Amino acid sequence: MFSWYIFFYGPPAIIITLIVSVIGVIAKRASPILIGAILSAPFALHISMTTMTSFSRYLGSIIPLTLAGASLAIRLKVNWLSYILILPLLALFLWVIKGVFTQ
Repeated sequence: MFSWYIFFYGPPAIIITLIVSVIGVIAKRASPILIGAILSAPFALHISMTTMTSFSRYLGSIIPLTLAGASLAIRLKVNWLSYILILPLLALFLWVIKGVFTQ
């Protein structure tokens, strides 16, 4: 039986959020990045509450905030800052993929 919750908490949610946010940064649009921030909230909070490493606990809790900051940076025309604020989401994506491939 297929479980729909994996789209909100698993790697597909991270991939969708990353794609939507990167498209927003490249297109210099704030709305896709805000959509990415909303999409990132469930899995970011899930990761910050279930893992025991301090890296993921803090990174998981700031992902939606950094995406909201990237959206604000795009709106204020500070494009270089929006690229920097997408990096924590990329770090989380690479950390989860590393965990999947090393199991």
